[in-house]
Amino acid sequence: MALLDIRNLSAAYGDVPVLFDVSLHVDEGEVVSLIGSNGAGKTTLLRAVSGLISSQGELFFSGEKISGLDSHRIVEKGIAHVPEGRQLFSGMTVAENLRLGLPRSITKTESLRRMESIYELFPRLKQRLGQIAGTLSGGEQQMVAIGRGLALQPRLLILDEPSLGLSPVMVQSIFETVKKLRDSGMTLLLVEQNVTESLKCSSRAYVMDAGHITIGGAANDLLHDPKVRAAFLGGNFVEI
Repeated sequence: MALLDIRNLSAAYGDVPVLFDVSLHVDEGEVVSLIGSNGAGKTTLLRAVSGLISSQGELFFSGEKISGLDSHRIVEKGIAHVPEGRQLFSGMTVAENLRLGLPRSITKTESLRRMESIYELFPRLKQRLGQIAGTLSGGEQQMVAIGRGLALQPRLLILDEPSLGLSPVMVQSIFETVKKLRDSGMTLLLVEQNVTESLKCSSRAYVMDAGHITIGGAANDLLHDPKVRAAFLGGNFVEI
């Protein structure tokens, strides 16, 4: 059974339709990439899954229907969404931003354990706990955003453009983090313009175009698919 099952999902902004009968699934323990050009509807899909926008169709998480639930209820089910652009509270410290991801119901001991696990993944953050988040580099801010999502200990982590705007060194660091999370058994749904790297760290992938899923399959197959290569040859998709 799929952990996340999206069936015939449609969504619009006002009178402008964006998604058209999108269906896909993410099985537990796998990394699934959603690739496509800017404006294809990828972020809209993620926002619909997280309950941030209304949609039509059906959403199931671990076999339970979550369509129509408020976003905070979806978080409670175990879905953490790291949005495009990080969206940190720039005037708050690193520690304060990270603690916002912790559920209120857990004990202080458990909170400390979860924070320590974040520091193990991102040692640099432990050195910057008292620093104002808005003064961090872009890469460090992305670490905080991912750490905040991981504080939930989610069953599904959604990452929207985690390498956007980062230096090449930080891009590689972020993808190494994705691989570590994958290897730990975490389930991830990844939207990323760096098509080559996202497919390399994924088990399966879908291509979205103009609000439709056009191709889906094993990530390695799509990595060598002539249609996918042709579509992304002018961007971050490079010869391998």
